[in-house]
Amino acid sequence: MIFGHYHEIYDHYRVVRSVKRMLCIYIRTMLPYFFYREIEEAVQG
Repeated sequence: MIFGHYHEIYDHYRVVRSVKRMLCIYIRTMLPYFFYREIEEAVQG
């Protein structure tokens, strides 16, 4: 019983970690794009 409970927690932790990693990758790829557009508009405006 204890082992099963531990396994559930471990699975949950692994899922949370992979979601956080995906978010980090998404933010790292999207943020420069947004910054680039903002800077371009500021330079042109």
